Amino acid sequence: MLFVHLWSVGLSLRAEDEALSGRQIVALVFDETARQMSTAPRVMHEIIAYQMRLIADATWALVALFFGVPASMRSANRISRRYRSGVELIWRGLCAKPERR
Repeated sequence: MLFVHLWSVGLSLRAEDEALSGRQIVALVFDETARQMSTAPRVMHEIIAYQMRLIADATWALVALFFGVPASMRSANRISRRYRSGVELIWRGLCAKPERR
């Protein structure tokens, strides 16, 4: 979703230009979302649906990792390393550009 990427870049640039704190950035995201909802509710509904799909995929992957690693490991000493590498793979996948269909 090109709009989501442009919107995110715009917020990031604004946060950097205004030297906002983490707390101010969170407020900015909510303020801008509310503004967008009032000016273009259909677009924001699409964004929400898109993000929820990503969250659902992330949740599924994290749950599978959480339970799958201990169930498949014979040595408890390796669980921490497997968790870290699994979480890194999930993050990479979530941050990757979606395939065009």
